[in-house]
Amino acid sequence: MLDGEQFVRWCQQLGLAESARQYIELLRSSPPARVVRSRAGNVSGRYPSRKMGVTIQFESHHNELAGIYEMEYDPDVLEYYDQPRGLKLSYQALCGRKVGVLHTPDFFVLRQTSAGWEEWKTLDELVRLSAKMPARYVKEIEGQWHCPPGEEVAQSLGLYYRIRCNAEIDWVFQNNLHFLEDYLQPSHLDLEENVRANITLLVELHPGITLGELLQQGYNCDEVYTLIAQNHLKVNWRGVNIAQLGSQRQIFPASQKVCQTETTKWRRASTLELAPNLVDLKPGSPVVWNGKSLSILNRGETHTALLNEEEKVIQLPNVALLELVKQGELTGVVTHSLPSAKEVNDLLAKASVDDCAQANRRYSIIAPYLTGELQTSNQVVSTRTIRRWLHSWQKAQEQYGCGYVGLLPRVSSKGNRQSKLPEATQKS
Repeated sequence: MLDGEQFVRWCQQLGLAESARQYIELLRSSPPARVVRSRAGNVSGRYPSRKMGVTIQFESHHNELAGIYEMEYDPDVLEYYDQPRGLKLSYQALCGRKVGVLHTPDFFVLRQTSAGWEEWKTLDELVRLSAKMPARYVKEIEGQWHCPPGEEVAQSLGLYYRIRCNAEIDWVFQNNLHFLEDYLQPSHLDLEENVRANITLLVELHPGITLGELLQQGYNCDEVYTLIAQNHLKVNWRGVNIAQLGSQRQIFPASQKVCQTETTKWRRASTLELAPNLVDLKPGSPVVWNGKSLSILNRGETHTALLNEEEKVIQLPNVALLELVKQGELTGVVTHSLPSAKEVNDLLAKASVDDCAQANRRYSIIAPYLTGELQTSNQVVSTRTIRRWLHSWQKAQEQYGCGYVGLLPRVSSKGNRQSKLPEATQKS
């Protein structure tokens, strides 16, 4: 939120009239004008806003709450207030008589270069209300809804009045906000600098890399999701379901502009085209350059240190390293080998019927995330649980070559399995 000096400068930048400034000052220090209530067809509630430091009221989970999520994470929105002081709207009723009503909009929003009231309605509501109050709710030819009496009041103060319709809600973007909400919080644990640097450079080397390919390099979902939330990595928030990134080429460098056609092109590309060229940049990772074996010694902000076979250190600028990898002159080396099928068979043999049933259920839930298929929002378990199962699958895939065994609950291995009987009793 803006402090006192910032608010004064913001008002000056917008050139707000004194009446508008006084209204906003009073609104910022006042509680909501009314308490929202549930009624037939809607469920009201309160959202704990970290941006505002208070709870924000909403009258519908599928309308106002979606608007709250957009404002909460929109950098253009500085502050927003629910149920602000009422406005006097004057317009001609259906009968032809001039009427005046006191109206309390859903929100008052302070943006970087503007401020005003925003009223959220469903499309069905707007159609019904426009038939009863055609002078108050008007649909333009291009499909945008307006409230002329509200706009008239707002314009007199140098502000705006906007009708927001549920038809304009981007549900892919909403699902992504819900999925990454924990990672979007300032209190979320920051990554170690070397982890952030290695992952971001790996994405720079291979723009459009999949989440699965990043996980194969030893990184985990939490690290990747954190970098996406912090804008160190870029995905198309409005065109891609981030929860389904597993096998889709959708992760790009933060400096690269991402458009829908580009992500579609990467989605159609074969995963096998990129995998052999992945270069692991963690210290100690082996690479091959010009037929010579080297290992990554350390990676700094501008240079990467490599150690050659004669144990001499080579300092290579990161820009040059990037170009070498792109040209295929510097490649990674696969050093790990998967265990035999016997180990997987042993794990499956130890699993009970109930263990396998639970693993089958877990697989049925995470399968769409592994294959990149569309997933409905009606999840039977939390997103946190899904992330944990995906991590277990990937870890087992790396260790055993079989992700399924990572979904086995292994209840028999939990707890203290040591005998609690005295040694003398056991011998008798």
